Amino acid sequence: MKPTIPDHTVEPSDGHFVVKVGTHTAGTISEDKEHPGLWFVIDEQGAFMGRQMSKERAAEFLAAWFVADEDS
Repeated sequence: MKPTIPDHTVEPSDGHFVVKVGTHTAGTISEDKEHPGLWFVIDEQGAFMGRQMSKERAAEFLAAWFVADEDS
């Protein structure tokens, strides 16, 4: 079963994008300058979470992780 992706927004901010779930910041995503086409995923505490192949997938991953982390 595919995980449910929570409603989220992606807002530009100083060279990266802030991912929010509701009014809460889930973290940030930014283009990987060394590996074009990949996106860095950083959680709300500044921990590197990995890379994704698109901005949209990076935001979805971060939003889903944020909600899952709140539930645990």
